[in-house]
Amino acid sequence: MERKLAEIISWVFQPVLMPLYGTLILLNFDGYFSILLTGQARWVIVGVILLMTVFVPALIILLLRSVNMISSLRLENRKERILPFLGTGFAYYMTYNMIRSFGIPGYYNLFLLGATLLVVIAIIINKFWKISIHMMALGALAGMFIALSPYSLGVNPVFVYLIVMAAGLTGFARLKLEVHTPAQVYTGFLTGLGFMFGLFQIVS
Repeated sequence: MERKLAEIISWVFQPVLMPLYGTLILLNFDGYFSILLTGQARWVIVGVILLMTVFVPALIILLLRSVNMISSLRLENRKERILPFLGTGFAYYMTYNMIRSFGIPGYYNLFLLGATLLVVIAIIINKFWKISIHMMALGALAGMFIALSPYSLGVNPVFVYLIVMAAGLTGFARLKLEVHTPAQVYTGFLTGLGFMFGLFQIVS
């Protein structure tokens, strides 16, 4: 039962879903977005994010699996992660270039750029060590909202607590499934959080 629950949690908090989750939170609870964007514009942004950061990476992984370049959709083998990561990083970078032309708040563009750079960091780390990408993605999401919390953006700080709770559940799931060690889980979360928070502090 616990293992099945861990499987579900891992799928709900897939790394490729974090840009979509972050976008939905900002679009619905950020005062700036409410003023600047019409309902139609919001749907366009959600569509772009859904296509480029969810469907494209998923399609890349499925294609790689179909030609036996990876042995599992879960990417449990460290050496098989490189090509999926490269494809995901390219899709994120294309998304960043598309979204920044929409004239929306700069911190959202920074979030997408940070996500792209974190994929690059993940590729570098992965050459030597298997880090938890699930936890890195959740850490990045938490880092962004922590960095934005001092500002009057209309985003309720409760989202930070919810993301940290989600990270705790996901960490439990990754350990329960025995796909990561505690060090890989903790390092993943702290890397994502520290990098995204630091990026916002430096640039903003």
